[in-house]
Amino acid sequence: MRGGSRIAVLYLWFQAAAVAAWWVLLLALPGFRARFVFAGCGDDALLAFAGADLALVACGSIAVAHGLARERQWALYAFSLVLGATCYATLYCVGAAWLTDSGGLGTALMLLCTAANAVAYHLARRHRRARKAGAIA
Repeated sequence: MRGGSRIAVLYLWFQAAAVAAWWVLLLALPGFRARFVFAGCGDDALLAFAGADLALVACGSIAVAHGLARERQWALYAFSLVLGATCYATLYCVGAAWLTDSGGLGTALMLLCTAANAVAYHLARRHRRARKAGAIA
C-alpha cells in the first residue's frame, strides 16, 4: 500500500476515531452539545443522527480502511457509502443552517469532513486505477 491509498487509509482511521469521540462528547456533555443544536430544534434532532453516524461513518470508515489496506475490490464501493453518508449529513446541516440561521460551526465541520472524504476517495480511486494499469507494483 503506497501513496494515495495509504493517505486514504490513515484518514479513514482518524475519521473513525474522531466520529466516535465526537459522539462520546455530544452524549456526555450537554454544554458541548448545545453548540451544535440548530436554533428551534431540540437535542433530539441532533442525537437522532448518532446511530447512523456511528454505523455508516465510524464503522464504515474502519471497514473501508481495512479493505483499502488489503486492496480488496469492495473497498471503493464501501467508501462510496461512507462518502454518501457524509454528503447527506452535510446537506442536512446546510439546509438546517439556512432555515434557522444557526449551526454554523457544525455545518462548517461537516463541510470539511465531506471535502476530506472526497479527497481521500479520489486518492484511493486513483491509486486503484494506477495499480490496474500496472503503474504500481
